[in-house]
Amino acid sequence: MDNTNKRMRQNTRFIINPCLEFACAIRWIGEEHKLLSYAKEMNYKIEPKDEQLINKIKANMSRYVKQELEYFYNIAPICTYPVAFIADNQEIQTVDELLKKMEQADLTVVFKYLGGIFIYEYAQGLNEEWSKVIDSLDKMYNYIEKTVICTNEKKQQLLECFRNPEETKLRLCFMFKQFYEKAYAPFEKEILDMLAIEKEKYTSIFNANPEIFYKNYILDFSKKTKGIWNFKIDIHVSILYQIQFWVLNLHDYIKNRGIIILGARNDKYNNNLLIKDEVEKFLKVLADKRRVDIIKLLAEKICYGYEIANILKLTPATVNYHMTFIMDAGLITLERENNKVLYKLDKEKVKLLFRQAERIILKE
Repeated sequence: MDNTNKRMRQNTRFIINPCLEFACAIRWIGEEHKLLSYAKEMNYKIEPKDEQLINKIKANMSRYVKQELEYFYNIAPICTYPVAFIADNQEIQTVDELLKKMEQADLTVVFKYLGGIFIYEYAQGLNEEWSKVIDSLDKMYNYIEKTVICTNEKKQQLLECFRNPEETKLRLCFMFKQFYEKAYAPFEKEILDMLAIEKEKYTSIFNANPEIFYKNYILDFSKKTKGIWNFKIDIHVSILYQIQFWVLNLHDYIKNRGIIILGARNDKYNNNLLIKDEVEKFLKVLADKRRVDIIKLLAEKICYGYEIANILKLTPATVNYHMTFIMDAGLITLERENNKVLYKLDKEKVKLLFRQAERIILKE
């Protein structure tokens, strides 16, 4: 067995973490416009059952929770706040335990996370300096006040939270509790049942070839150090995260177990990326008149390379050069006849790429 695949199997666990999925629900609702915009850009369509699920959750939200979520999201992506508690307290198993942990948290912890999310979002280069002031509310307040950030309105909103720490903590706790009890909890069992199916699917994909799985789905963690793969990873496959992956950057992934949230629809998303790449290669082929002439000729008949050169009045070297682009786009197949190579156009592939190009360009 390949040593890298062996180490990946030993050090990778697929998990179902109810708290992480709860945070992903908050993220979808708080960043829905971004998700929908990105999905459209990637020609990715959200599955109706997923959309129906999130709509049912949204329908149960009170106006107050919607307003509070919008208020805190205007400061920074507040879905990361519960995730910070989860990452630092991995013994937490249920959302009820998570909410209790939030309620019991010291104010310095609350604002360490809240301020840290803000710094990470708008001034990542200041992360190390932030870690030096998190033992005091005053230090954190002064640090943020002096920090030059282009989003001054958001900074002032965050400073207002610092000036009212108890109230801010109560607002956060109440918002998350209300969202869970009224909107999310009624559908939690349904969601966890869906997660069990997705976990099994991705575990199977992983076991087939762990190294290819990491390269295809979690690129940042396919790298080796001195030829050795040393990460320790827990992967939560999420219905509500949908596509791409979310790395919880609060751990040393070499010494401790890191957590990665992997969107359950990444298999379809990755397929869309491959299609987009194919279309881009196809459009590059069509960008040159000589390549278009070669394709039109091959649409009429199968040709040898020298035939193409003679008919189109091109040099053999020029034909070979343009054939490289056409072959890279997968538009032709090769046949041999009397030790000569014949080029045959794959007309169905050309028709398919025209249709795919239309969907991608028009975003339909």
